[in-house]
Amino acid sequence: MDEKINDEKALDCRDAIVDLKEQESKLIEQRFNNIKDEYDAILKQFEHTHSMLEGAIDITETSGYIVSTKYYDSLISNENEKINQLYAEREALVNSLNSALSSGKIDKYSESWYNMQDEIDSIDESIQDCNKSTIECGNSIRQIQWDLFDKLQDRISKINDEADFLKELMSSEKMYDDKNGGQITEYGKATFGLHGVKHNTLMAQADEYRKEMEKIDEQLKSDPFNQTLLDRRSELLKLQQESITSAKQEKDAIKDLVEDGINSQLDALQKLIDKYTDLLDTNKDMYDYQKQLAEKQKEISSIEKQLAAYQGDTCYNWISKYINKHDSKFIHEAIKKQRIRQKRELNKKLKYTNTNAHIILIKSNIKRNQLAKYLYVNGAEKRVGDFGSIVAYIKGLKEIPKK
Repeated sequence: MDEKINDEKALDCRDAIVDLKEQESKLIEQRFNNIKDEYDAILKQFEHTHSMLEGAIDITETSGYIVSTKYYDSLISNENEKINQLYAEREALVNSLNSALSSGKIDKYSESWYNMQDEIDSIDESIQDCNKSTIECGNSIRQIQWDLFDKLQDRISKINDEADFLKELMSSEKMYDDKNGGQITEYGKATFGLHGVKHNTLMAQADEYRKEMEKIDEQLKSDPFNQTLLDRRSELLKLQQESITSAKQEKDAIKDLVEDGINSQLDALQKLIDKYTDLLDTNKDMYDYQKQLAEKQKEISSIEKQLAAYQGDTCYNWISKYINKHDSKFIHEAIKKQRIRQKRELNKKLKYTNTNAHIILIKSNIKRNQLAKYLYVNGAEKRVGDFGSIVAYIKGLKEIPKK
């Protein structure tokens, strides 16, 4: 009987111990949860701040404005503080779990252990999410900076487009005034200015692209395989090259305008020279005309004197037909031609003499009132005379058939 009572008491004690251990495990788990609840209350403040900042960003974007980087700076600061609290919570929970395990109040792999370990694992995931959020905020800040830079360059490009539009409008106008010594016109000045401003603007843009690439290069030193940074640098390099090429085109356009201006002034100067030359030529022509007129008068007198000398010579009877019909120049040329015909006629007569003789015209000066002189040449034999004397000499050599 007593043994049975003792066994029952022993069972009751064992049950009481099990109950106590279960209650103690629950108390330890409750203490663990209390730590978690304490930190959850703190973390809720960070989550609220995060939601408010994201809401402000959404409102700004919806309103059509560029989001300030300060919002993302605040988000990063909030996430970093949250991470610190999560690490503190994790440490407190891990210490609570280890203390329970070391005291033997809970067993590893028990239900309470799994519950507490799940909470610790959840904190690790939250820390990872916060780190990811911090990186995303950093990327957003960088993208905003890039967008602001790109928008500024786009606005500058629009100014350049406006300059191109104005240049196109003025392209049909005269850049230089031909009637005013090749001086540059108002259109030319404006076109010059537009080319110069655009050239300087494009070179300034190229320099800004260089500075922006240097920032990228600094970031790549610590993150050399970041594809986003590498793509951005390639984009900037292409834009820089395009700016430099366009700037060179503007410089060439300025050179062409300068060359056109020089040519315009040279043309105007040449016109002045031509006018001055024409004036000199006019004056010279007047002088030459007066001089020629005096010479013609002398020639007329000379020819009249020659006519008097030729009146007995039947070879010159033809002159009388021209003296009243033509001017002195025509008569002068006619006499020359007549002398050449006389030389031919003399040479023709020599063909019937069976000699190798020939005739040369050695004097044909008309102005001095002299008859033409002819040179008879037959080997070493030479004879000089006028047309009549040479004809008589040839007849003496051999009878010449009459025409």
